[in-house]
Amino acid sequence: MNGIGGAPKLVVASRRSALARLQSYNVGAALKAAWPHLEIEYLFKESLGDKNLDAPLWQMPEKGVFTRDLQEDLEAGRCDMVVHSWKDLPLEMPEGSEIAATLEREDPRDMLLIKRSFLNELVPGASVKSFKVLSSSPRRAYNLETSLKELLPFRCDEIHFEPIRGNVPTRVAKLLKHPEAGALILARAALERLLAPCPVIDLEVQEFQARLRKDLLSCEWMILPLRLNPTAAAQGALAVEIRKDREDLRVLLEKIQVRVDFDDVQLEREVLGLFGGGCHQKIGVSVFRIGDGEGRRILVLKGQRDSGELLDFEGFADEAPFIDSARGESRPEASPKSVWSSTFDKESSVFNRVPVELSPRRASLGTEALVFVVGRIDALPENWTFVPEDRVFASGLMTWKKLAARGIWVHASFEGRGEERLVSRLLPETARTYKFSHADAPVLEGEVLLPTYRLEPVALQSKMVPDGVDECFWSSASLFNEALRRDPDLLKRVRRHSSGPGHTHSLIKDRVRASGGVAQVYLGLDHWRSVLNSKLPSEKR
Repeated sequence: MNGIGGAPKLVVASRRSALARLQSYNVGAALKAAWPHLEIEYLFKESLGDKNLDAPLWQMPEKGVFTRDLQEDLEAGRCDMVVHSWKDLPLEMPEGSEIAATLEREDPRDMLLIKRSFLNELVPGASVKSFKVLSSSPRRAYNLETSLKELLPFRCDEIHFEPIRGNVPTRVAKLLKHPEAGALILARAALERLLAPCPVIDLEVQEFQARLRKDLLSCEWMILPLRLNPTAAAQGALAVEIRKDREDLRVLLEKIQVRVDFDDVQLEREVLGLFGGGCHQKIGVSVFRIGDGEGRRILVLKGQRDSGELLDFEGFADEAPFIDSARGESRPEASPKSVWSSTFDKESSVFNRVPVELSPRRASLGTEALVFVVGRIDALPENWTFVPEDRVFASGLMTWKKLAARGIWVHASFEGRGEERLVSRLLPETARTYKFSHADAPVLEGEVLLPTYRLEPVALQSKMVPDGVDECFWSSASLFNEALRRDPDLLKRVRRHSSGPGHTHSLIKDRVRASGGVAQVYLGLDHWRSVLNSKLPSEKR
């Protein structure tokens, strides 16, 4: 590791593809930022998977189809470290090497690209008998063959998947030229990285990027929900591989290590390994965190093993019956004896929804592309018309499906995890964001509220939260605030308060904790019920 003038020199290796090179440059830039005197040299080469583009990946018998050639260079000392897309790595690592670090993980979700020419041919209320989607992943086909139909703004009788190979720009170009296919599925992380500025001057990479940006103008996009379509284990994460005897590199990499993402990816790979592993499997597994700080890990597992066994789990990772739960993660306190939950339906018994005349119309907001957030389906006026360039985000899956049923293209859902996740290089940099909700709804900085109703409290004959309850679940901050207004002693009577992630948790946690109570976070009401129901006396459920 000696460079010019005594400065340390590192040789960083990866595949030759534009995406792999960008990933290597990102690792190199992070190392240079942490250790400015480092000299970085890059080694790029084709792998077996890059050379054979005819066979679907799941048909290739050799493990490490994208990684083995580079690992041989590492073993021979021709490079100091190798940067991989972590999902490409086989579960069994070579005996003499290890994964020493990962950078911050990109959003692991899959993305659907659909040809605008296909959409332009559809009339309102159109029905498509057969919809062809390009993807070589058995996992994606298994997850989306049925569930994708509910997310599309047109009726679709059947979805067929056709294999496709090649780098991202090549696959997008193949979609646009394909006479029958309407859409393509790929990893969002790959697309986002290819759209990011290149940290070094690489004319070939920049040419790839320019071609991709041009082709994307002919596509509409949709970020697929993680809870319907968990991804390949480790998707979106970079793996930096070194030889086990290189303690010097381990010290360097520790400064750029993102431990939370590293641990989550390791858990995904561990779970996949329990059920066989490999890209031929129809198995998706994703880990993400909810709550404060590093949060608590949520595990989503869906798929089918080669034996035919169905896999379906969604909940706290440390409560999954098939993995070791002794991971030192914080758990909710002991189960309550009696619980009470608010639901959105309860709003109708606590509030009257009074319509508010929405003064602006889409035409008055300008002609440029705008971003719209729909908090719930009845917040969007029936006569509102989006323009094709607009970007529409739904607060949750139920709202998404109802918007799709109205013929509205939804680009993504926050899946109840907060609007702060509304970030993408696919969004126009200067796009303004508008939110459809009630008149007192919270908004993010820079977000403009479009109120379509207000919540007017109604008289109640009894307390919202009965006596004897020791845990509440709140589906909205509005209901929580109204309960406190009606019953100022609520936080003294009820110590534990739970909610889904996102705005509701952010708005109630400080008040609960300031009173000495406990604020807990779950995926939502169903998840809370599933965790607690088995532990509650039957008459209290």
